[in-house]
Amino acid sequence: MARVKSGRAVARPRREGTEPRKKPGTRRRQRTPAAKNPRVGLARISDVARLKAVLDAIPGYVSWISSDLRYLGANKALCDSLGLSEREIVGRQVGYSDHNEFFYRFVQHFFATSDPKFAHEMSLEFTTGARSFLLVGNKYDQGREAVILGFDISDIKRKEEIILAQEQRIISAARMAALGEMAGGIAHEINNPLTIILGYAELLEELTRSGGADAATLLGIGDKIKTTTIRIGKIVKGLKSIMRSGEGERFQIVDLKAVLEETIDISRERFKRYGIELRVAPIPEPLSVECRQTQISQAVLNLMNNAIDETVKLAGEKWVSIAVLDHGEDVEIQVTDCGKGIPPEVREKVFEPFFTTKPIGKGTGLGLNLSRGFVEGHRGDLAIDPSCPNTRFVIRFPKRQPHANVSPHPILVVDDEQGIVAYVAAVLKKAGYSVLTACSGHTAFEILKDRYVKLGRLNVSAVLTDCQMQEGDGFHLHADIRTSPFREVPVVFMTGAFDVEEIRKIAKAPPAGILKKPFRDNDLLKIIREATLSAEAARL
Repeated sequence: MARVKSGRAVARPRREGTEPRKKPGTRRRQRTPAAKNPRVGLARISDVARLKAVLDAIPGYVSWISSDLRYLGANKALCDSLGLSEREIVGRQVGYSDHNEFFYRFVQHFFATSDPKFAHEMSLEFTTGARSFLLVGNKYDQGREAVILGFDISDIKRKEEIILAQEQRIISAARMAALGEMAGGIAHEINNPLTIILGYAELLEELTRSGGADAATLLGIGDKIKTTTIRIGKIVKGLKSIMRSGEGERFQIVDLKAVLEETIDISRERFKRYGIELRVAPIPEPLSVECRQTQISQAVLNLMNNAIDETVKLAGEKWVSIAVLDHGEDVEIQVTDCGKGIPPEVREKVFEPFFTTKPIGKGTGLGLNLSRGFVEGHRGDLAIDPSCPNTRFVIRFPKRQPHANVSPHPILVVDDEQGIVAYVAAVLKKAGYSVLTACSGHTAFEILKDRYVKLGRLNVSAVLTDCQMQEGDGFHLHADIRTSPFREVPVVFMTGAFDVEEIRKIAKAPPAGILKKPFRDNDLLKIIREATLSAEAARL
């Protein structure tokens, strides 16, 4: 008990080893580690500041989002892009801006799945235009919250497009180089038959003037002119086949013997010029294969040119042989030269781009790399035969390509007439397509948005839509697609009411095709193939 001295209470000194008395009903306040050691509290504050500095230094957008799709925090880059402070962003719903609708749908889908992480590429619309983003996310707090990072990769995507365009130019240059090597021989191959034609034409003129030509003589001369003309035609046809880029070329069932003969014919003179014997084994016939003719021609031509370049350096007898083997379901094309094979350490390198054993300025180093790519595009392979005592390259691919001209992604069919939807879906499925259906333009656009958000890429080959529907017609659907992140998806109109010119006037952008009702199965399949192939070629 305190003593009173001079009107004031004076605390009684506590004895050593005794605890101070507590007032009844009170608890002793627990001292936190920070309170016991102020340095701990300062360290925690320092850690938070350090983490904040790291997040603000990230050259991308970082946000914390709750499962009810509201922002819990954001780094400086995201705040600056939205023109708001972090305090103003916290609590707002994801996608509160119209241009972030797809981001909202994506985050909503992420929280609805059991996936703890994701990496996703997405195009988002801004007032300045579309931008491509790489989104990376990770859930925490038992999936109730997530941190999402967004990196603007628009410049990277543009550079990829530039690189792809440059690759196409290099491929074109390699193709022209192959033709350049044969230019002199081709001119000789054409000039020879032209000389024959000119000579027989003059003989016909002379016989006609003299009146001494009988029917048998005239028929014989005409037959020789015809044969020689066909020879020139085969050379020109082979040239045209090689000149084509092959981009967007459809698989077609062709006579392999005819394809190879056209390619060999434009090379014969080059073999003669270098004193190389060309041996062509009898080609099995009939031998029909499903292929992209231009690509197979180019692959064989590249192998023949390489064989000439290597054989011409050798001493003694020089020869190159071409053989075709029928393996039932597969076909094999062998190009062999008199060389003694390729060393094991070089075998795989020869297929690498820009690798060449030729002198500088002589080769591009792309021929074998491109040829292997062409053959692999036929589900086949181009390889060196190590068991052959000479140098042999082997092309092997299946005779038939399953659903060769069918896009791997579905066709979205839109019509409010269920009978038409059922019929079109049945025809497309029979041809090997997968199909999605919708009864209105509004529903179709929701399907496209949902698939884009979930799959993160263009995953619909084409949209086939009726023009007139009660809930969202085809014209509005077409306009919505043209202003969306999946604007490149081709749209084909079906109509029984509008003519072609009316549709082109009403539509804000030209459609990929117009299918007039009533139509037949072949009409439907033809226009879908053309639309999907054109879209694929445009993306190459």
